[in-house]
Amino acid sequence: PRELKGTLIYLLSDASAFVTGETVFVDGGFNAWCGV
Repeated sequence: PRELKGTLIYLLSDASAFVTGETVFVDGGFNAWCGV
């Protein structure tokens, strides 16, 4: 839930106005740690 909160705040802010068609992984770094 902590990682999700930060991601949602970013996506709902004006800073993400130009983010389109992107997959945002909110998995606590699991993909980075496993090298997937």
